[in-house]
Amino acid sequence: MKNLYKLFLTILGIGLYHIAFSQCAPKPVVNNDTLCFGDSTILPVTNLPGIYNWHNQIGGNIIYTGDTLHFNGTSTDTFYVQNVDTGGFGPNVYYIRSQVSEPWGQQGNVNSMNDIFGPGNWNMDFFETVNLNNILNPSTCLIFMDGSDNGACAFGTFLTNNLTQLEAWVNAGGRLILNSAPNQCSNINFGFGGTTLNYNNGQGNVTGYQPAHPIFNSPYTTGINFTGSSFSHSHITGTGLDTLITGTNNSYVVLATKTWGGGLVMFGGMTTPNFHNPQPNANNLRSNIIDFMKLCGFSCVSDFDTVVVVVNPLPNVTYTQNPDTVCLQAPSLLLNGASPNGGIYSGNGTLIGGNNYYFAANLAGLGMHNITYTYTDANGCVNSATASIYVYDCVGINEFLLENIKVYPNPVSEVVNIDFGKTLESASLQIIAADGKIVLNKIIQNTNTEKINTSNYHSGIYLIKVSYNTEEYKFRIIKN
Repeated sequence: MKNLYKLFLTILGIGLYHIAFSQCAPKPVVNNDTLCFGDSTILPVTNLPGIYNWHNQIGGNIIYTGDTLHFNGTSTDTFYVQNVDTGGFGPNVYYIRSQVSEPWGQQGNVNSMNDIFGPGNWNMDFFETVNLNNILNPSTCLIFMDGSDNGACAFGTFLTNNLTQLEAWVNAGGRLILNSAPNQCSNINFGFGGTTLNYNNGQGNVTGYQPAHPIFNSPYTTGINFTGSSFSHSHITGTGLDTLITGTNNSYVVLATKTWGGGLVMFGGMTTPNFHNPQPNANNLRSNIIDFMKLCGFSCVSDFDTVVVVVNPLPNVTYTQNPDTVCLQAPSLLLNGASPNGGIYSGNGTLIGGNNYYFAANLAGLGMHNITYTYTDANGCVNSATASIYVYDCVGINEFLLENIKVYPNPVSEVVNIDFGKTLESASLQIIAADGKIVLNKIIQNTNTEKINTSNYHSGIYLIKVSYNTEEYKFRIIKN
């Protein structure tokens, strides 16, 4: 695999310079995949050495096993993946603002810096006093500048005096965030090939232009729609911009990035998150932006690729076997009542004859047997349904179906009623579970009805057997 190397050498003035090489992971290539509802799969990925990170856009269920992503598909979803490899800038991080105050007197930027890097693990400096010669070098992995509110004039002056150095540092592989929601002065020249912060057309409602982008998904899932009294006080114009957030109907660019040589610069016109809704998504968005732009800890994060996982629904499969009771001595029973056609019956006692499936009671044996009908649709998605057949010994029994017997309700949740259609002087009543266990065994006398409380029964299929004189009646109930 071809390795990409970046030379971090920026001429900032007379003195000694350090040269560092970074072997950055290449952009991964992810192939689209198609799943069935409930499947798990390994998404095919190429060009992906070392460590990498998966994130999802909508919220599908992701299971990590080492460096492999398994997707438990429940709906169509979009994922993105990034490479992380050794080398790169780091570990110093700088947040630079005006000495006047925090933008809008709020701690939103500070809170997000603490969130991503931890308190005490980053540096604060000021437009009025910072010495760029001390920080524009390979030991710095991110510079975040916010010249909003009453710091806009100082920010504009600072950029006018230092754009050449900043552009050279980013060109060598640096990561830079330039953001301003001005409350003073006028437009600001953001440089980098003619990018301008325009102090007009601030946006209240904004939306994500690339929903799968990491700033909306990692490390927090934020959604892409935000409102506020003023989400921005300005908008961005320029060429070669990769738009991330726009105003309503994509009217004005509020946040964008631009590749500059070996590095990346982000331009924003955003106010602080306290003006934005919903929360905590707005605060988390600021943290995500910082996390995406950092290239720290001597690591190199590649560009990201997306994969759309299409999840097809499972086929609707039903199966009601009729008849569902059979004598042990009876000939093979044709299996039927399943839909759609073209599936496969399986289970104890099933046989294939031509294009049909049969149930052989003498092979299955006495008791309850579950038969499964499995169907595969044109998408390769598989679903199944199960019915049961009860096998009993008919030797010595004068068995017939009593048309007058009524059992209701069926299925049953609590009490099932049995109307025998005539008075039984003395009869035996049994209820048998699917595993053959007798759960009720009683004698009934001089009655034409019987009520059975099934509230303590487990859900499933039960056989009710009534023995009267030389006759035996069997019928099934389903307990919910």
